[in-house]
Amino acid sequence: MISRATLFGRTDGGDPTRRAAPGAPPAVRPRALLGALVLAASAYSLLQATVGPAVPTFQQEFGAPTGELAWIMNGFILSSAVATPIAGRLGDVFGRKRVLVVVLVLLALGTAVCALATSLWVMVAGRVVAGLGGAVFPLSFAIVRECLPADRVGPAIGLLSAVVGVGGGIGIVATGPIVEHLSYHWLFWLPLILVGATLAAVVGCVPRSDPPGRSARVDWWGALLLAGTLVSLLLALTKLQTWPPAVVAALLAASVLLGAAWVWLAARVRDPLIDLTMLRLRPVWTANAAAVLAGITASTSMFLLPQLAAQPTGTGFGFGQDVSAAGLLILPQSFTILLAGVVAGRACATRGSRSVLVAGALVSTVGLVALALLHGELWQAYVVSAVIGLGTGLLQTGLADQVVRAVPAAHTAAAAGANMVARNVGMTIGAQQAATVLAGASGDNPTSGGFVLACALAAAAGAVMVAVSLRSPRLRPARPGAGAST
Repeated sequence: MISRATLFGRTDGGDPTRRAAPGAPPAVRPRALLGALVLAASAYSLLQATVGPAVPTFQQEFGAPTGELAWIMNGFILSSAVATPIAGRLGDVFGRKRVLVVVLVLLALGTAVCALATSLWVMVAGRVVAGLGGAVFPLSFAIVRECLPADRVGPAIGLLSAVVGVGGGIGIVATGPIVEHLSYHWLFWLPLILVGATLAAVVGCVPRSDPPGRSARVDWWGALLLAGTLVSLLLALTKLQTWPPAVVAALLAASVLLGAAWVWLAARVRDPLIDLTMLRLRPVWTANAAAVLAGITASTSMFLLPQLAAQPTGTGFGFGQDVSAAGLLILPQSFTILLAGVVAGRACATRGSRSVLVAGALVSTVGLVALALLHGELWQAYVVSAVIGLGTGLLQTGLADQVVRAVPAAHTAAAAGANMVARNVGMTIGAQQAATVLAGASGDNPTSGGFVLACALAAAAGAVMVAVSLRSPRLRPARPGAGAST
């Protein structure tokens, strides 16, 4: 179990009382290390983003109904949510590089299956396997903390967080030309080449991680219970409107029961999958609560902005653009997420993550309020998209930095994975509420009033996020030149 003394003393990279790691630190080439990890994050982000705009193409190719096509994305999301905390803990126990290589191999295997797929369910199977690649982020954050000086951890996390936005933007823009001039198969062949290059870079540039000094065991029963909890919860949220209410209620009940069983087990085993004491630490629970709210604000904007561009002008709030042009409305977010990630990483190193979290929550909330009030002109939507992206980039970096610096090194990847799961749950909630509210009372035709209300609800979540971020403690910034945080 983790004590408060551990949190505010030995785990801080700039604290001279920090426990020294046994043996010499691994030899590191920082630029090569970061380059390899950026490639890993880029490969996953591209594969996450390219499928959404191509759904109409898959519908033509496979002749499948819309409800079944949703599994191409839902399968990816579900497996990513399950893999993130479990693979993170495996990395903490067996070594982060070793598990990262396995995750990338699975990402490559799933991508190859998708590239060869000529039927819907073969592609869904490939997407489920590829979704396991979501674990690259918590593993990369843990490797950064293990290998780099403490004052360089924040900038490195900022860079890795920024890649999510850049990869998503490139994926959105590239999907149309790839499908039009090649075929949907190349949506997967091209990223597969990148995954192969990533594997080579990770093997050659990332030093081997040292497992903890004492023998640690993997809580496989805990992993099974947590997986069941997450799958039940996310399925209930994503199928809220399409599955019978009784089925959704049963899934929600199952998630509660399985979650309670997981908590009961975690309190009784020597090496739980995720240490409950760690989750109760103020920097961690505030970061996880803020992550859920950040997911709501981010996914609401990502759902509403393309809808704003694509809806016919007769609805009172749309610009009547085609699907490709509507997707471009997300592009400003990609650029500002990159900018925010770079700036926020440096700010975390010098001022601490709390300031970055509060700033990101404020900017995101302001952006959603502006989207509710200013959406009559296309240029306004582009400006608002950029503002929301700025807030998203600040939040992504601040959340990751706070969790990584707040917990003992032996739990870094598991804690980062849990934080990413919290954000994924929030994103599912945000997208679902936006879709439901936008449709209005008719449940069919989007209305201007529904658009404004969906923005207002997300802005309210942003206001709560500001309050939660203000509850975060002020962790000491790392001292320049301090050693790797072990």
